Amino acid sequence: MWSLAAVFIVVALTDNPYLMLSMFAVEGALLSITSLIGQTHRTLAVPEPYRARVSAINVLVAKLGGMLGPALAGILLQRWSQDAVYLFFAVFHLLTVPPMLRLPGVDRFLNLDHEEVKDWYLRQHPEAFEPMTPAGSQAKPFL
Repeated sequence: MWSLAAVFIVVALTDNPYLMLSMFAVEGALLSITSLIGQTHRTLAVPEPYRARVSAINVLVAKLGGMLGPALAGILLQRWSQDAVYLFFAVFHLLTVPPMLRLPGVDRFLNLDHEEVKDWYLRQHPEAFEPMTPAGSQAKPFL
């Protein structure tokens, strides 16, 4: 995660098009790796009956980010230089990484292998997966 912020800073501070192009290639590789590993872990950690729902929420958030990020960049580019906008996003990334790394158990979670991570959320937070039933009705549990 820190590597991405470093790449953004290099892009913001360089005038060399070859260095910028190589940093974009590094950024793409880093995003692919972190997204693939993170998404695989989060998907496996959710109990199977809930995976489609959680995946739908993940897609929604990704789509929103994919729209809001470029929209914000466009608004900022009307007033700031391109270098300043890259630097803004680099600093923003640097400010948002530490709180994510301080989430309880995130380091342990990310270091689990695929077998250990299966149903991890269910083991850590069983109350989140208890079936909810309206008062006075009977419902079949999902699990």
